[in-house]
Amino acid sequence: MGAVTAFLCLPENKTVAAAVFDSPFKSFKGLVEDMANKATKVPGILLSAALRIVDKTIQEKAGFSLYSLNPLKNSAPYIEIPAFFIVGIEDEVIPI
Repeated sequence: MGAVTAFLCLPENKTVAAAVFDSPFKSFKGLVEDMANKATKVPGILLSAALRIVDKTIQEKAGFSLYSLNPLKNSAPYIEIPAFFIVGIEDEVIPI
């Protein structure tokens, strides 16, 4: 979660010269779906309904939407410094 926090703050911080991100998530919704699929057998439709309920509560109490936590869409285009991403992928080998 710290990688995403830094990722979201970088477009506004002009004092950082470079960054290293260790396993940032692409979107909060995607993170929740991936974790739920690995840990439970909850059907996607129930998970989506639960996320909408949680999102509505967070919007009322904190004033933002869970669906806005999408660092690749909302922050990446605005980062103008060199960045190194460290990502672990379970049971996959990615050729370099």
